Amino acid sequence: MLLRRLFLQYLRLWQAEFLRLQKAFDATPNLLIWWTFPFPFPSPMIWLISQRAVMMKKIFAMEVSL
Repeated sequence: MLLRRLFLQYLRLWQAEFLRLQKAFDATPNLLIWWTFPFPFPSPMIWLISQRAVMMKKIFAMEVSL
């Protein structure tokens, strides 16, 4: 029971961090476009965001299944 509560707390921290990052990126869309535009391949920032999104989907799925 304690482990489950700790795990849920950990998931909520992840969600809060993700939302904080999302707000930061929403506030600077031009910077994001500037960062990705000159390169023919996806920038590390885009890769990081996509990895975060994949991780959040997994976390939400795990939280729902608990």
